[in-house]
Amino acid sequence: MTERRAILSGSTFEEQIGYARAVVDSDRVHVSETTGCDSSTMTTSTVIRELHANEQFEQVDELFEQIWGFEPDSRPITAGLMRALTHAGNYVSGAFDGDRMVGASVGFFGQDSTLHSHNTGAAAGRGIGFELKLHQRQWALDRADAINQGDESDRILAVWPLTEPRVEAAVRRVPCLPAVPEDAVVGLGDDGGRPVECRTDGRVVLVAVPEGIERLRGVDTGAAKAWRHAMRDVLGGLMEEGATVTGFHRKTYYVVQRNA
Repeated sequence: MTERRAILSGSTFEEQIGYARAVVDSDRVHVSETTGCDSSTMTTSTVIRELHANEQFEQVDELFEQIWGFEPDSRPITAGLMRALTHAGNYVSGAFDGDRMVGASVGFFGQDSTLHSHNTGAAAGRGIGFELKLHQRQWALDRADAINQGDESDRILAVWPLTEPRVEAAVRRVPCLPAVPEDAVVGLGDDGGRPVECRTDGRVVLVAVPEGIERLRGVDTGAAKAWRHAMRDVLGGLMEEGATVTGFHRKTYYVVQRNA
């Protein structure tokens, strides 16, 4: 009978999130170096590990360029800066399919024992991005941390309380959908692929996101820019007023709640 058992790292969260540092399978040991792995089905096709070598940082640089098409003078991070960050004890990880890097994530410490997730990019599909975020979450928990282009760009700070019940449910892949009350209003809608600004005076406001924005950028740059500006005005305006994004509705709308 084949022996198959998990090797655990001792973290208190392992049982909750199905984490295994490695799996012994007969005469082989599969090292995952990532969180969220099911020891009954885990394979060695993709592994996630922290990066420390110069050539690895250059791989991250090349991968991010492939994903976002950054110009040399507009890169959000460079191989040299990644090297400096890791020397200072910060976070840089890579996801590998064999010898090929298929995803990477960079983060650094902020105020009040927080981890600022700066960039995470992954090859399309296969759940690599999700696994990268699980790896980053466990890395932060192990160090007692609490949270975590091309053309124009907008950024919103997302705070991730790592031990909240809904976060731990999401790690277990249990949906945690935000409540959408009957009196919710649509602040930004989709009319045949074009953004339409509507009402934003409700307690809960739905803000639409375009379907397939990357495809849209390639086939209709005008529409893509219109969406960016509309999102900036509507969602950005709500954020400036102190509203909070509580989740997503049907993968189509941000659910935004006023904190009044």
